[in-house]
Amino acid sequence: MAGIMGLFASELDEFIADYDNQFWDASFHGETYPPRIIMERSTPPLYRVEDDGSKTLEPNPTIQIIGSVDTEVVTTGKLQISKKDFTKLTNRAAALLELFLHGFMQERKELEAEQG
Repeated sequence: MAGIMGLFASELDEFIADYDNQFWDASFHGETYPPRIIMERSTPPLYRVEDDGSKTLEPNPTIQIIGSVDTEVVTTGKLQISKKDFTKLTNRAAALLELFLHGFMQERKELEAEQG
């Protein structure tokens, strides 16, 4: 089990570093099921000027990859990313989540074997 989770941690660190260089803030949330990777575009705040002249803060675009039985992808905000880059990002994140879930299930099996 430790080997799988060690590999996951290493791959996650590499993923975060790669996308940090592309101005994405990546974070992993595995405390609750389903685990997820949340990507937020790290750009300066953008404001939309309304008809009355007021300014409204535009939220940074985000991509949320949710690792459950079927991987889900939820996007918010206005994304400017090529289809190729979007597919590469989501496939890589989905593979990371699968690795995490595999390690988690392996840990459960080991714990049950120790108790049984």
